[in-house]
Amino acid sequence: MHAGQLSLWLAATVALQALVGCGDDSTDPADDAGSADADVDVEDADVSFEAETEAEADVTTGSLVVTVVAAEWPSFERPPIAGAVVGLEAPGGGRAEQTTGADGRVAFHGLHWAAGTAAVTGWHAGHALGSRVGIVEADGDVELPLGVPAYPPAGFVAVSGRALHMADEAHELAVSASLPHDRHAGTGPAWSIDVPPDRAFTLIGVETHLLAAPPSGRGVAQVIDRWTLREHPAVTGPVTADLDFDATTTPTPTTIRGSFPIGLRAESPLALDAYGYFWATTLSSSLTALLALPNRIDVSADGTAFEFEGEYLQLPRTSDPLTVYALTRPATGERSTTVVTGWPASGTAAVTFLDLPTMLVPATPGTRHPLHDPISWTAYDTGLGVVLQVVRDDRTVWTVYGPPDATTLAVPQAPSVADVAGLVGSGLVEGLLTLYRREAAGHYNAQAARSWGISLQP
Repeated sequence: MHAGQLSLWLAATVALQALVGCGDDSTDPADDAGSADADVDVEDADVSFEAETEAEADVTTGSLVVTVVAAEWPSFERPPIAGAVVGLEAPGGGRAEQTTGADGRVAFHGLHWAAGTAAVTGWHAGHALGSRVGIVEADGDVELPLGVPAYPPAGFVAVSGRALHMADEAHELAVSASLPHDRHAGTGPAWSIDVPPDRAFTLIGVETHLLAAPPSGRGVAQVIDRWTLREHPAVTGPVTADLDFDATTTPTPTTIRGSFPIGLRAESPLALDAYGYFWATTLSSSLTALLALPNRIDVSADGTAFEFEGEYLQLPRTSDPLTVYALTRPATGERSTTVVTGWPASGTAAVTFLDLPTMLVPATPGTRHPLHDPISWTAYDTGLGVVLQVVRDDRTVWTVYGPPDATTLAVPQAPSVADVAGLVGSGLVEGLLTLYRREAAGHYNAQAARSWGISLQP
């Protein structure tokens, strides 16, 4: 991959799958629902643990209520899941399982919170596994999201076609849309995306070609040849729709020049050798639309910032633009992204990045690490959410949410009825550790930093 092509954008946007709570990449553990509810409408059950010693018999025990919800991209709604099996790893040891009722809830009693933390894992056919670990009594009721490993969602519809009148069909083409969709970026005029049915949308095409990279080896230089738009009615089945760069009315982008600071510790890998990039998107597209790119971006002479020239395209009727700034190491997959509201602008962007976690166990990429053994890392920021995604064939099959500011995490055991082999398989899978901060409304991660892939052995 030549850094600077649209393929760099395509690689960097993988981090965004963790920003919006996608079905295959959900990182949106909802706020806890509050303290335990004595009127929970489920079949409450005491947890069966090993016999207590006489001294332990007087220890006050507590409860844990878990609500299992569907985290199915691109919906922000979280409906409860009935019939999900929830496995509990109790503080101090012991396991129990329950099945959720119509309200998606189960309640476990008899927990000795003074003995440590709890972990819960949910399973429901058709969903990925989901876990929350490091639960303490003060967390109160907890919500456990289960995503869907299929991407794009099964109900989406294929829209495909060709880009007509490209300046050169050897150039790169990106095609996106004004509503949630999977993305296309590649060489040549053929393209295909999948969109939700029954909603009209705008198609966005952009043609680019690579120039010689800046001498620093950390920059991008490319020509943004042209943009094109096409309004499209709602679809109910597969359709073809060509994009024409010689259309009667072609959009005029806005040119910008500016910079954004790196702002990380001097020894951070992102400060030492990362590429910088930026693009624009929209909340209504679940951050999948592509509406800005750099013509040129390179690290500053003093190594403290990335300086850029670029352009963005304002869609008609767009009220929710977002600008994404990224630091990425394409060779390792590490990246840090920051999302701010509004279109990109000239001048110095007021953004801050989260630093990469330094992996301690395992300490090097490629080391085989047992799936259920603890991993650990050093973090350089505080007040962060923590999530580990277990990825097989580019789909997240298990999502593990850690407590805030955790620096160690282990994948729990799944409920006894879970089809772990069907989801995870028996070969190596990839673990992606992400540290993040949510934006105020909770729709996406305003900041996220992702580790290199951990080789996990089931």
